[in-house]
Amino acid sequence: KTTLVLEAKDFSAPPGAQVTKFKDALVSSPYFQNSLGRTNELKLTSLSPPAVAPDSGKLHVLFSLEGRFPEKNR
Repeated sequence: KTTLVLEAKDFSAPPGAQVTKFKDALVSSPYFQNSLGRTNELKLTSLSPPAVAPDSGKLHVLFSLEGRFPEKNR
């Protein structure tokens, strides 16, 4: 099986406000609709509490999205 894991940071105000919007934008894209199929959607697998980024001093959340591609015989 092939699994896609996206790890990202959301610096929106408030931190984490755009995570669902980002996930929904990915899921609605033709690439992911065709590649993942209906049963293998992207899932939010982790969401951290707000933290301060050491390099910028800005509040953010870390999050992970995971999608499993269906098996294909080649």
